[in-house]
Amino acid sequence: MTESRSHRARKRKDAGLTGRTEVQLPNGTFLDALSGTGIATETEHGGAPGIRRAVRRLGKAFGSGKARKVRLRVPDWDLDIGFDEMRRQRVGGELTNLGSTRKFHVPKRRK
Repeated sequence: MTESRSHRARKRKDAGLTGRTEVQLPNGTFLDALSGTGIATETEHGGAPGIRRAVRRLGKAFGSGKARKVRLRVPDWDLDIGFDEMRRQRVGGELTNLGSTRKFHVPKRRK
């Protein structure tokens, strides 16, 4: 499925001037954006299954050393799903809505 204009614009904004979009991870999947300062960002509109895959990609980016921080952007109505999924997969980072008006820090759950 092709990306919407708003999704592409959000990725470019998250990457910033010195960052990149569509960064390939060691396992072959692609990350939405990686800023010049090492913040990996995934923007996801696809509901619970899409959020699950996005959190997995963020965990791989952090674990492989490509990113020093992770950020997940989801619509307002999916914030609770995103929070629960980040906790379940033990990925700590920032969770925001698409407009960046609501931000939550998700601590990495201890084993």
